[in-house]
Amino acid sequence: MHNVTLEQKFKKALKSKNESEILNVFEECYNQYYKLIYFVIIRYISNHDDTLELINDVFLSFFNHLDKIKFDNIKSYLVAIAKNKVINFIKQKENSPTIIFDDSFIYQINYPISNDYEIILQQMKSVLSDFAIEIILQHVIYDKTFKQISNEYHKPLNTIISIYNRAIKKFKGVYKK
Repeated sequence: MHNVTLEQKFKKALKSKNESEILNVFEECYNQYYKLIYFVIIRYISNHDDTLELINDVFLSFFNHLDKIKFDNIKSYLVAIAKNKVINFIKQKENSPTIIFDDSFIYQINYPISNDYEIILQQMKSVLSDFAIEIILQHVIYDKTFKQISNEYHKPLNTIISIYNRAIKKFKGVYKK
């Protein structure tokens, strides 16, 4: 039995025009990519409420454009939406004529990478090599294939895949504790 991808499920649900099926696949997509989108956004936005609002904006935008999406790579599409939402959010905050007394916003201006992102990165650094972390970020955040990473770092493909899999397994094991 072969695994049906999320992209295939969306295509089938949209073709059938079954609203319940579309919502079920969307919910599966949300559950699968929520943490990734959270991680992309907290890299730049330190305020928790703003982060949650932006995550909802990403998925709402995705849902509202289901009929226009080419379902080749949902992950890349969602990451691109998230990055654009963050850019627009920061621009809007910078151009806002109101005076903001929120300390988290001041923190955001002085340090473009949020505290949550730094905490996760520090946890990763406590158990993983810098190279392993770089591979994870390149693959998960920047959506590069292992082949692209292999070419970029001039390392064999199997080495990159092996480092990635070991690092994820090691980090998950430590992170669950």
